[in-house]
Amino acid sequence: MIYKGKSTFKKLEIFPGGSIVGEEYVRIDPTYTITKAMTEVTAAKPIILLAPGTYSEDVTWADVNGVKLIAEIPGTVTIEAVTAFAIKIDPAVSTGTWSATIQGITISHGDGLKGLWVNNTNVGKRINLYLNDIDIESETATDAAIDVDRAGTSSHAIRLYANGHGNTIEGLVDYITESTDDRVRFWGYRLIGGITITGSIVMEVTFVNCGIKTSGESYGTGNVSNHFGCYNETDANPNVHTVVSDDDETSH
Repeated sequence: MIYKGKSTFKKLEIFPGGSIVGEEYVRIDPTYTITKAMTEVTAAKPIILLAPGTYSEDVTWADVNGVKLIAEIPGTVTIEAVTAFAIKIDPAVSTGTWSATIQGITISHGDGLKGLWVNNTNVGKRINLYLNDIDIESETATDAAIDVDRAGTSSHAIRLYANGHGNTIEGLVDYITESTDDRVRFWGYRLIGGITITGSIVMEVTFVNCGIKTSGESYGTGNVSNHFGCYNETDANPNVHTVVSDDDETSH
């Protein structure tokens, strides 16, 4: 299976069971996985484009700055945790702000496992994480769908920018804050597992057009939350929805 014609941008492409792409063609190769593709990315070739299917593996993100993991057809790709996590991001030392993007993908994790796990052990700079139209399937609602840890220096921010269109995060968003430059921004998501922000830091948490688990928000002293066009939901059968008043800089 070969696609000819020069790409307008550099990319890697992989399929369940394996394949790899050069700049001008796609070639099926059953030995390739997302894990393997993460070893192939470079600053000049930072995009991994995933064909439809389920990828069952614990993916450790590359140290390369600016890598983008993108579903070729949004909503047709699932990354399924096997032993610990679906995706772990904990980059090596960086010379400047470090970023990663996940787009159009479903992350799935079983009981006791993590979905997306982020840490800043060695990076030494700010991390910007972009989650575009992703869904996270969590077998157990109290397990971390997104788990942001802070093994690195407290002054180095971790910023979570999640932009969706009614996408669902079933498990808990568990975020440790240590810097006033931290950001947590959700636009257009259903956080039916709730969100817990740990750490007494004055930092920004913003929800726009989001559904959030009823009584599912927990904050440390000094965190600041903002809600615009949001509602609470019980995720029961039937689901009960309650409007959340718009607010600005509501301290907790």
